[in-house]
Amino acid sequence: MGAVVKAVAPYPSAFWRESGLAGAAFSRTGPLQEVHDMSGPDGRPAALFGFAQARTIRPGFDQAVRAQLAQLFGPAAATPDALYVQDWSA
Repeated sequence: MGAVVKAVAPYPSAFWRESGLAGAAFSRTGPLQEVHDMSGPDGRPAALFGFAQARTIRPGFDQAVRAQLAQLFGPAAATPDALYVQDWSA
């Protein structure tokens, strides 16, 4: 995976689908360069995941990811049940 970080944000429901969003995005703002819907076919379990460059890992990374998800998918995306981050470069 090289110098890449994967972040997974699980949610109680796939609210983005209910809003007509695919759960996929490419972004040049915020730490995540791409985001994908990781939910099952029926929306459960519900999760979004994204990739960032490992060099973006620093204090405040989690908050920046939550803010970016909210910008892309709405306010509900700012409060995932958890945020799991795997730094593949480590």
